[in-house]
Amino acid sequence: MNIDDLIIKYGLTIGRRFTRKEKNFFCNEIGKDFQALGYSVRGAMGKKKRTKGMNLMIGNVGKAKTIFVAHYDTLNHDFGNPIRYFPMDGNASFSSSFLPMNTPVILSMVLGLILLLGLGRRINFEDNFVLSVLILAVLTLLIVISFMMTFRIGNKVNLNRNTSGVIAAYLIAQQLPEKLRDQVAFVLTDGGNGTHVGDYMLRDALPNTIKDRNVIILDCVGKGPRLGIGYFEASKGNAEKLEAIVKRRDEEAKLHMSLVDEDHVKYTSLSFYEKGMIVCRGKNMNGSLIVENTATNHDDEVEREKIEALAKDLTELAKQIS
Repeated sequence: MNIDDLIIKYGLTIGRRFTRKEKNFFCNEIGKDFQALGYSVRGAMGKKKRTKGMNLMIGNVGKAKTIFVAHYDTLNHDFGNPIRYFPMDGNASFSSSFLPMNTPVILSMVLGLILLLGLGRRINFEDNFVLSVLILAVLTLLIVISFMMTFRIGNKVNLNRNTSGVIAAYLIAQQLPEKLRDQVAFVLTDGGNGTHVGDYMLRDALPNTIKDRNVIILDCVGKGPRLGIGYFEASKGNAEKLEAIVKRRDEEAKLHMSLVDEDHVKYTSLSFYEKGMIVCRGKNMNGSLIVENTATNHDDEVEREKIEALAKDLTELAKQIS
């Protein structure tokens, strides 16, 4: 399957993976595509902090020295200002997303307060029963609608986040030499947009060895002038190898190399893996790499040649480190 087919199928046809039913359908479809490449595929169900999730395990995850991780679930729709997503700075992402994601709740609280101040004194079930019931019904409706708009409406288009990472993972799997297929595995994780249930599940599945695995997270790799590579001290060697591979192909490539720390990667998938490395694309803003237009209907394009080039570079990296 070529990249155009992948973009159409997983970016447009099955572009939303928000509800459990949508996620299950996606996992079933892409699982069959990975199986067609000759990989073993299994779904792993789990639960963390009362949140259920399912990861798709591709290849020999228990044995693999290198594991490529991509989030497959997609975001809820943002009704506020566009979110600025910082793949390597979880604190900045949390601050940036708080107001946009909670706009419906804030508006309902303001409207509810106005309603109470204007009509609250008229709530009296003995003298104004019908009006009292109506006021309370409107207040309840505001709460229900704001909750649904904040947490229950999935974004329709998610080409860059998280589809681009899934596509890159497939292309790497497609290019990987047969002799390396026991050394390299892929995990499509659930809950990458908030709960991180899939990251908890993967870490718990390999409690004694995950710290020694080369975990490479593919996150928003579809567009942007800069290729971001975030790494810990333990994964610095892998990051430098990837930098050399990219520069060998394109001497003028704009890279955003970042040695991250635990404080900055809170609320990110990278925080789960001691030898983890994140690869992403975006643009520079005051020294930070940002990705714009996630969780909006403007997340509707990717630069296919950049995904293809990155997949080739990461395949080469996998050959060197596995």
